[in-house]
Amino acid sequence: MNQATQAAAAAQGVRVIDMNTIITAFWNSVLAADGVVLPQPDNIYLRVWDQMKRAGAVLASCGLTPAIVNRASLTQIASDSWGQRGYGSVSWSQAKAVGYCAEILG
Repeated sequence: MNQATQAAAAAQGVRVIDMNTIITAFWNSVLAADGVVLPQPDNIYLRVWDQMKRAGAVLASCGLTPAIVNRASLTQIASDSWGQRGYGSVSWSQAKAVGYCAEILG
C-alpha cells in the first residue's frame, strides 16, 4: 500500500513524507538518549515531543524551517511545564525540555 501511495503521489508531483519512519526513529532516539517514553500507551495519539517532531518534518519538507528565527514561545511553554513532559525519564530536566523544542526545525 505504501508503494502504491508513493507511486500515485510521484505521478502527480505530490510530496510524500515517510512520517512513520521519522517518528519511529525519533521514539527510539529519545528513549535511548534520555529515557523519554514515546508514544502514548495506545501507540496512536502523539505526545508533545512527537507533535514537535511531526511539525518539524512537515515544515522541513516544505523548506520552511529557515523561516523559524525564534522559538521563544515554544521554549517558554517547555520551560514552564518541563516537569510534565519527561514521560518516564528519570534524568529529565528543564534544560532538556527546552532543548527538545529544536525538533520544530525538522
